[in-house]
Amino acid sequence: MKHILFVCTGNTCRSSMAEGIFKDELLKNKELKDKFTVESAGVNAYDGDTASANSINVLKEKYGIDISGHRSQLINDALIDKADLILTMTVGHREALIGSFPKAKGKTYTLKEFVIRNSKTDGNDGGSLDVRDPFGGSADIYEKCAEEIASELRKLMDILPNYFNNV
Repeated sequence: MKHILFVCTGNTCRSSMAEGIFKDELLKNKELKDKFTVESAGVNAYDGDTASANSINVLKEKYGIDISGHRSQLINDALIDKADLILTMTVGHREALIGSFPKAKGKTYTLKEFVIRNSKTDGNDGGSLDVRDPFGGSADIYEKCAEEIASELRKLMDILPNYFNNV
């Protein structure tokens, strides 16, 4: 099984939503559900924090996904070693992670960067490679963030069947 790790800042908003959405997508995909495991962490997380209330509520109400049991974790050597692919929410996260864990280079990308590099599309038309941080924002901002993540994860699901065969 291949292990995918999603990373953001505190592991209470973006990466926890990405983990929850991706797990749900895997459950729906007969071809991939037994080929991947997923986890999330933060570059500046406090171990054991719950996902933010807005993250929990948006995923439950809009996607039927329950992440209320999520507990944050700080990125560490063991998580880096375990991961076959690390997908960060921003370029800053990617750079911080590789700066602290040089062995992560070569398997660490922003989520959007990875999708662009490995999809058959022409790219993101110069758009940002970052998923905007909803921390402290309204439920509407969290909903837009979840939609952005879900859109990228649907593209990721199309890429993954071939990606590890080509690495």
